[in-house]
Amino acid sequence: MSGLRQYAMNQVRDEIIDAAGLEFGRNGYAGTSFSGIASVMGKPKSVIGYHLFPSKRSLAHAVIAEQDERWQAADARIGVPYGALRWVTMILASAQEAQRSPIAMGAIRLLHELPRMDDPVYTVFDWRAYTRTNLRMEAAAHDLDLPDLDGVADVLLDACFGLVTTTVGDDDAAELSERLITLIRPILATVDPAGAAATTTAAAAAHELVAGPAEH
Repeated sequence: MSGLRQYAMNQVRDEIIDAAGLEFGRNGYAGTSFSGIASVMGKPKSVIGYHLFPSKRSLAHAVIAEQDERWQAADARIGVPYGALRWVTMILASAQEAQRSPIAMGAIRLLHELPRMDDPVYTVFDWRAYTRTNLRMEAAAHDLDLPDLDGVADVLLDACFGLVTTTVGDDDAAELSERLITLIRPILATVDPAGAAATTTAAAAAHELVAGPAEH
């Protein structure tokens, strides 16, 4: 395959992933179709060739994989140790990015939905493990022994992702951050009783420096 043809194919693939992210974010996995994705692109359904994406599932996982790289890069930009501040900064940054980037919103909604459809998702940046690890580190820093902390972490992550997915089409990043902080702060107090308010305030001030790009 010539270099020019490969470049053109990569461009089409990127356009498909962008459009798919938008549709998955708006309609969820079940409500998204190849026809709908092609319509967003202003092209016929045939543009989504079998050689690129043989199934809707493969396209969904491609959207997640694209965003996975961005999450890894965002986490690397957070210059604080593992703990509550790192996690809150990351979740706020990711929520802000989701309001600007169709791929980010689509990936978050897919991560929220696919496991409930018995479709495991494997990513390098594992949100569930990341949330658990940061909350454990925070609890350990305060000498707290919380036996069900992993369960608390899972509920917190699901609640945050669920809240983010309700804001599709809403560009008020400040309001979403406030709503997330309101959700997070009382739960965070279980691992950082005295510092939860200060932690969320610091994360709110720092997360814009971490959020990824809006465009592909």
